[in-house]
Amino acid sequence: MLDTSSIVAAFFGSRAKKLLTAWGHGALILYYSEAIWREYQRILMKIPPIRRKSQWFLSEIQVNRFAVKIGKTPVVRIPLEDPEDRKFLACAQAAKAEYLVSLDAHLLNVREYHETKIVRPGELLRELKKKH
Repeated sequence: MLDTSSIVAAFFGSRAKKLLTAWGHGALILYYSEAIWREYQRILMKIPPIRRKSQWFLSEIQVNRFAVKIGKTPVVRIPLEDPEDRKFLACAQAAKAEYLVSLDAHLLNVREYHETKIVRPGELLRELKKKH
């Protein structure tokens, strides 16, 4: 699972770009909820240098078999500096996602939520390398 900060970073060529490529090849599943989808749209389309790539991503997420929309998500009650980040924890919990990738300090400070580890892009890349 990739939060918005990871998606934005991917379009600027960071390690997160390798994760987006891995998703495109089926090496990982991108879980998202309606709330996450709305945030992706709102944030990604605001950034002119990545607007075209964002349009591709937003259309691809709807048809890629490695993107799974999670319908009902639980209420997350843990305190976060940015309460808007709860939607990512809720989706991860509902999906039973192994990892939530983020560059957001508020989420990274949580480290783990239910069975989901919250990691930076480079950490997940190392884990994927170990598995293959």
